[in-house]
Amino acid sequence: MSHAGGETDWKKIPWLKKSESPEYIGRAVAALAGDPHVMGKSGKTFHVGELAREYRFSDIDGRRVPPFRIVEPFVRMVKKFEKIQRKQGPNSGRDPARSTST
Repeated sequence: MSHAGGETDWKKIPWLKKSESPEYIGRAVAALAGDPHVMGKSGKTFHVGELAREYRFSDIDGRRVPPFRIVEPFVRMVKKFEKIQRKQGPNSGRDPARSTST
């Protein structure tokens, strides 16, 4: 994307044609910001496509882009990480330089 064309050039890139526009993500943020019960979503992650269904918004071209899912590789990665954590102990991921205890 060129800075001269701004975000309007996103669909000119072949591999981005089927993706969502930057505005789609912005609409998700706006929907969450306007939700009086947003604290119920605190600490969770969401796909923009899921939020579009729930809050009934669409992309600038009228589409509701389905959630992008890369499940299996991510699940394997998490399981591998958990296995390493179990072997190393619960505090192994902490940075001792950032510790607040004395």
